[in-house]
Amino acid sequence: MFERKKANDELREKEWSACLLTQFSLGQYAQTLIRLKSQFLDGVKGNSDRHLIIKHVSFDDRLPEIDINSLGFILTTKEPDLLNRIQNAFSNCKSAIDSVKERNVQYRHVASLAELIQNPSGDHQYKLPEIEVKLLSDFTDNMYEQIDYTMNMLPETQKALHDFIKANFKGKHALKMIDIHKN
Repeated sequence: MFERKKANDELREKEWSACLLTQFSLGQYAQTLIRLKSQFLDGVKGNSDRHLIIKHVSFDDRLPEIDINSLGFILTTKEPDLLNRIQNAFSNCKSAIDSVKERNVQYRHVASLAELIQNPSGDHQYKLPEIEVKLLSDFTDNMYEQIDYTMNMLPETQKALHDFIKANFKGKHALKMIDIHKN
């Protein structure tokens, strides 16, 4: 009986730890998205030339993965849909990060096609292929949409996971959530 209780306690510790690691991972994505918005996107959000104003968006994309298998126990609780919400939030976070990377690739491509021309007045300016500029604009719009969508849906999942931990692991702490709407 003692061994069974010990094994059960160890299992509960692993489940709690998996939830905390998931909170940590989602928090890292939230912090990265906050930094991207504040450093690169917010200042030119309403500008129609934002696709040309925003240069290469630099950030550390080494973000932690979420181990969905370690969260499988959630399916046996009163809130089995939480696992789906976590998976969707994680997928959206990755899509938001990927949209920035894809936009960076398109920006580098457009920049490589730029031709320096001299106007009759002696000024220099760059000429860019219109179709490539349009694609850059589309990639930029997609980046904004993906990040905004993710930042709007992420707090609900973070709160649901926080509440789940508090309800299912009595006496254990949950990580503090990041309020991404204040930033």
